[in-house]
Amino acid sequence: MTTSNIGSGRAARVAPALIFMTAALAALTAPARASIISVDFQPNAPFAGRAPVNFTGVESQAAAAYSAFAASDIWNYLSIAPDPIHTTSPSFGGLVDSTGATTGVGISFTGTIGAADDVPIDNSGSDAVENDYFLILEGVTDTTASYTITGLPANTQVALYLYAPNFTQFGSRGYYLTANGGLITVPGGSGGNALAFVTTDASGDISGVWSTPPGLEGDFSGFQLAYPNSGSGVPEPATYTLLGVALTGLGLWRRRR
Repeated sequence: MTTSNIGSGRAARVAPALIFMTAALAALTAPARASIISVDFQPNAPFAGRAPVNFTGVESQAAAAYSAFAASDIWNYLSIAPDPIHTTSPSFGGLVDSTGATTGVGISFTGTIGAADDVPIDNSGSDAVENDYFLILEGVTDTTASYTITGLPANTQVALYLYAPNFTQFGSRGYYLTANGGLITVPGGSGGNALAFVTTDASGDISGVWSTPPGLEGDFSGFQLAYPNSGSGVPEPATYTLLGVALTGLGLWRRRR
């Protein structure tokens, strides 16, 4: 009887720590609820006889990289005139989220850019998001262009997934993107695309420069954003702190024992 009481007492003392730690682990492994913005860049008319294709559904590479993107199957199709026409400083607002609701999120560019697609010429191993794109190219358009994504929660970390073509004709088709001071390399070709976590500024913006190495073509195929919904963080760095507190509490219990 005495032994049973001691066991029950131990269980009662350790249970809160175990429950706390379990909750922390669950939060760590599951992305928080999020609003998703999905964007496919493309020309607004056939390029070289190849009409753009609207990607639909969940993009598997993004979902594998960060599972919150598995909840996104609604896309924004943003278009500018196809090459050889070049567009100066295009801007797009009122992007819809994964529920179909219009948001205050938008994206604008400063610079001269083009648009094209390579369906069906270079479609080996790539999909409709990657096969059409906005482009910068030395001697044809600007080799750099600045951009700003607006309308996000201020001072908040968001998940940003960037697309580049999965083919290598005329170079890798990859590009560089600075985002609020950080550098993201989007390689293009096999294994291209990139996931980054970026903190918005005090205005709720992400901004920087889109560039490509001299002599190469940088093809920005599109992007996806996951940002907080109903006060949840995306991702949740604080969860690591929560887990640490739970582990510390469990360690103190063991020490006291």
